[in-house]
Amino acid sequence: MRWPRSPFLLQFVEIVLVADLSEYAVHRLFHTVPFLWRFHAVHHSSEAMDWLAASRIHLVDAVVTRALAFVPLYVLGFSTGPVYAYLVFVSFHAIFVHANVRFRFGALEPILERRSFTTGITRRRRWTRTSRSTCR
Repeated sequence: MRWPRSPFLLQFVEIVLVADLSEYAVHRLFHTVPFLWRFHAVHHSSEAMDWLAASRIHLVDAVVTRALAFVPLYVLGFSTGPVYAYLVFVSFHAIFVHANVRFRFGALEPILERRSFTTGITRRRRWTRTSRSTCR
């Protein structure tokens, strides 16, 4: 069944919500299931917190996370345009939240930091992130 098409911006917001909830659930599994943690630990093994840390990820982690995030988007029938816009947005967002920058967003900061729950990191927690295998 195809749902009636929502406007582009509304679909984009819906996609952010659906994909983030899916990615959050998968991310929690990677942190709590020992077998999955072995794959996700690659991401946490960066010696320095910089923009490349967002790309340091095991293939299994990437495939499982993306697949389980995009299945609901496909099933719900979102248009390709807003999905592609989300891909661009989430790519830049991942680089930004992993970069060691001191850029502030003022009143929007609490919202944007909550948006980073899929990466498991906020500006206040950046300095605590380590390469230790106990970082679960």
